[in-house]
Amino acid sequence: MPKNERTNSAYEKAPPGLIAGCPKCEDGMLRRIATRSGGSFFGCNNYDKGCHFTIPAVIAGKTLNLRSIRELCSHGSTSLLIGFHSKTGQLFNSRLRLDEALRVVFDFAGISRQGNTVLSGGRIRAQNSEAKHG
Repeated sequence: MPKNERTNSAYEKAPPGLIAGCPKCEDGMLRRIATRSGGSFFGCNNYDKGCHFTIPAVIAGKTLNLRSIRELCSHGSTSLLIGFHSKTGQLFNSRLRLDEALRVVFDFAGISRQGNTVLSGGRIRAQNSEAKHG
């Protein structure tokens, strides 16, 4: 195959069942792994070589789709995801990102919530309802 026809995406070259390139070891590929309890997670296929990178398949009650896993692994964050459930049962929306230690964390930066609250830089800041917007 000519060089210009090769794909740049590691997962597109991968055998079936492999989801995305591993952001930790950068050599392995993530695959879905079933647990004994009936759940699943995504883990690096280089586990035997010492890479123990994993991503839960369900975060805050939301099942992550393959596109979100690919986005998270290749870009370090996802687009806005809708339908997470808080511990109190409230629905919320967020991006996911990998922090410096490659843990999956919520990223609320710039996401509006309940009309009068803006989540900025991960901190909740209530807007003054009397402030003029210009």
